[in-house]
Amino acid sequence: MLVPVFLMMANSKYFLINLMGQDPVVSEITQSYIRLMIPGIFFNCIFESFAIFFTAMEKSIVPMTIQMLVIPIHFTICYIFVQELHFGMQGAALASNISFLISFLLIFMYMQFQNAFTLDKATIPKISF
Repeated sequence: MLVPVFLMMANSKYFLINLMGQDPVVSEITQSYIRLMIPGIFFNCIFESFAIFFTAMEKSIVPMTIQMLVIPIHFTICYIFVQELHFGMQGAALASNISFLISFLLIFMYMQFQNAFTLDKATIPKISF
């Protein structure tokens, strides 16, 4: 399901120019940013799926806490890449990718090391339906 979306994103320049009439220079910059963001979007999709799962299990505090921990990390990485290393827009995309990866790893590690969701103990709340 994500493959067609990623293919469209990788070739977004043509969609932006032909369908939306955007300036070709801006379209080129946008396409380079989007291409750098594709790996991070994949990890963010998985993180959001886990977050929905935790919310259904009435444990929405877990993804919220993870996001609160990752925000200062993201700001720091973004500042370093954009301001200190002068990567510009590519640095912002790389910082976002790193933040998405950290969020995914934290929620995945929580699920692996926390045995709160074993099938013998889990009761699905009625609010999930």
